[in-house]
Amino acid sequence: MGKYRDIQFTLNLEKVFGHFPESDRTLKEAIGQRAMDMIIERTQQGLDKDGKRFVPYSDSYKDSLEFKAAGKNPNTVDLTLFGDMLDTLEIVKQSPKTVTLGWRDELQNAKAHGHVTGNIRNDGKPRDFMGLTKDQVSQLYEEFREDVDAAWMAERGGVDISTDEERAALELLDLILSRQS
Repeated sequence: MGKYRDIQFTLNLEKVFGHFPESDRTLKEAIGQRAMDMIIERTQQGLDKDGKRFVPYSDSYKDSLEFKAAGKNPNTVDLTLFGDMLDTLEIVKQSPKTVTLGWRDELQNAKAHGHVTGNIRNDGKPRDFMGLTKDQVSQLYEEFREDVDAAWMAERGGVDISTDEERAALELLDLILSRQS
């Protein structure tokens, strides 16, 4: 992108669900959107990607004109001065089994980079918000498991052949049936 490393979070859908329909772009986008919503909601609650409270704002930042003009609570660290950074978080890339969240806007990526690395602060302590907690991954699994399973089965013609053993058993069954006819 620019001067700063791209801040991105890649969600491996096959790891979350055990399998994933490669061709279902709509389902992938829905899961990606929900993951973004979860990141934003948790961040605005003042929690990082591990569910821990963010490092407090520095006194100099709380005393700044920008902070005062935004009318922010000095005791609530939510990385949302004006909301531009979190509002522009989006799906930036998809592969058959992953969805990647990040920023295309260089300024917003730079802000995210500063928070995640701690370079935005004088003391260098990061506020790494870019990711999902284990509980959020579990919640995502529960919310989309049935849809993922149904789409995955449909993509395979309704037959679950997820393991090598199952594929071998089906091949053996086909061979037996072909010899009987």
